[in-house]
Amino acid sequence: MTDDELDPQEVEADVSEEQEAPERLEADRATEDEARKYGWRPKDEFKRDPQGWVDAKKFLDFPQTHNKKLRDELKAQQVDTDERIRRLEQGHAAGLRVQQERHRQQLADVRAAQERAVDIGDTDAYRKLRADEDALQKQSMPQRDPEKRTSANAFAANWIPSGPRTRGLTIR
Repeated sequence: MTDDELDPQEVEADVSEEQEAPERLEADRATEDEARKYGWRPKDEFKRDPQGWVDAKKFLDFPQTHNKKLRDELKAQQVDTDERIRRLEQGHAAGLRVQQERHRQQLADVRAAQERAVDIGDTDAYRKLRADEDALQKQSMPQRDPEKRTSANAFAANWIPSGPRTRGLTIR
């Protein structure tokens, strides 16, 4: 092989390294961006003792950083849970309105049928319809119970066990 000829294995290795470099830089940038959210600074921005500086990857491994990340995740989940509860309550309210309207319509239908029975003089039909109306009125119109509102905070407050490890823990 002459100097002008290239070994295919060397070319593949060079291309592979060139492709991995941008991916590695992108991963490093993502790691640094994540660490910045929790207080990490690059060496040139670090204002404290230079011996105390650590790289972003190591900073993210600190327990304090894990705690901050967990707190952020908990907040995000709480926002998501509250949104889901809000949508469920809206759906419940819509279903309740449909049930209430159906109840009113059934009563109106029975009363209209009673009037028709009276007009034609059908006392048996009227008595049966009167019993139907009484049964419908005994069924209470569906109502929303304001005491049954649940929230993620109320659920979490009841779920978190009490003890020395959880004493002082509050859900915001």
